[in-house]
Amino acid sequence: FAVKVNDALSLILLIELFVVTFRVVIISFTIIL
Repeated sequence: FAVKVNDALSLILLIELFVVTFRVVIISFTIIL
């Protein structure tokens, strides 16, 4: 059970990191253009 919860938290953190990275890329393109 603890392992599944840990994997879920890791997945959430990975998604959050992806979203933040995506936003940074979009903002960078907006500034460049």
